[in-house]
Amino acid sequence: MGLETILRGIVKYRKSSCHSSMLQKFQHIKEVYNSSPRPSAIFVTCMDSRISPSQFTQTEVGDMFVVRNAGNLVPSSSHQSKNNFSSEPAAMELACVLTNVRHVVICGHSDCKAMNRLYRMYEEETLVKPKGLLDGWLCQHGEDSLQRYIELEKNSFKKPLEFFDKNTRKKFRAFIDPDDRFRLADKLSQVNCLQQLENVTSHAFLTPLLLQDKIRLHAIWFDVNTGEVHFFSKKMEQFVEINDHSVEGLLEESDQNIFSGPNM
Repeated sequence: MGLETILRGIVKYRKSSCHSSMLQKFQHIKEVYNSSPRPSAIFVTCMDSRISPSQFTQTEVGDMFVVRNAGNLVPSSSHQSKNNFSSEPAAMELACVLTNVRHVVICGHSDCKAMNRLYRMYEEETLVKPKGLLDGWLCQHGEDSLQRYIELEKNSFKKPLEFFDKNTRKKFRAFIDPDDRFRLADKLSQVNCLQQLENVTSHAFLTPLLLQDKIRLHAIWFDVNTGEVHFFSKKMEQFVEINDHSVEGLLEESDQNIFSGPNM
């Protein structure tokens, strides 16, 4: 285990068809795109070792940028300054401004250790005394998600939450786990996933692209217990399982601005 697994895996990769196949794909990208790939999405997800974006999305090299951290958080612009930058907004600037990526996807998941930790701090009332860097990260950048969750809890999980575009104040509504299938910390994880869409809109460098409808924001949630992937449907106002029956309708929605149209 440990590093041995990684190093022996690399040796296995070199001897497998995967190595030559990947080189062929790199060559194809070089020929078609003049050395630089043109990914269509930036995928912000958790660092959890069970989450394998390329596997459950069946994407290939060059298809998307992937950004990972504890809790799939996108720090709001209110936490950025000339002496304090976060890698997540920088990655979005690289993707959306410099590379013309059209889709921003936030992907949360069930049994998220970061969200479990944030929920535990809420239960134990230790949010004001973070014990380490992870606690500090979650308290600073997960606070808005937690406040939304508390609002949901006070309403007995029956009323929808509202999420706002920071520029236009357009909004969408969301019912969180209306069938009560998931744990409380998983409900927080779904709230957190949607909160990051609002955080994305807070960054000034994205404002022109958002106002001109040049990028689309999406939320996906992965259930590690079933392997099912859920997409937030603005029309249904909840996360919907992606399957043969739902995919066409979700594709139609995916080309619309989540902060516009119905529910404004």
